[in-house]
Amino acid sequence: MTTDKKMHLKKVRSSWGMSSLIAIMIITAATLLMVMTMALTSIQGNKTSVHEQAASRVFALAEGCLEHALFDLNQSHGYLGEILPLGDVTCTIAVTGSGNARTVRASTDQEGFYTRVLEAAVDFNSGFQVGQWREVNN
Repeated sequence: MTTDKKMHLKKVRSSWGMSSLIAIMIITAATLLMVMTMALTSIQGNKTSVHEQAASRVFALAEGCLEHALFDLNQSHGYLGEILPLGDVTCTIAVTGSGNARTVRASTDQEGFYTRVLEAAVDFNSGFQVGQWREVNN
C-alpha cells in the first residue's frame, strides 16, 4: 500500500470513529432527556397525589367536626361551638342564630395550607331537623 492510500484509510477510519462518537453522544443525550422528563413527570404526579390526599383528609375532618357539633347541639340547645385540635389540623366550630333556627359552621385548617368550611342549617321547630349541609368558601 502506498503512503497516500494509508493516509486516506487513516482519515476514513478517524472520520468513522468521530461520527460514531457523535452518534453515541446524541443517543445518550436523548436517553438522558427522556429519563429526566419521566422522572419529573413522576415527581409532579406524586406531589399532586399528596395534595389531593391532604385536601380529602381535611374535608373528612371538617365533616366529622360538623357531625360532632350537630350532636352536641342536639344534646344542648345552648351549645355555641368550640375549637378542637386534631393533630396538625384545627377544627373551629361556631353556632349562630337563636330561637328555633341555628347555623352550624365547622372550619378545618391544616397549618394554613388546606382549609375547608362546612355549614349546616338546623331547625328546632319539629324536633331536631338538619336542613341544608354545604361547603362554603372561606
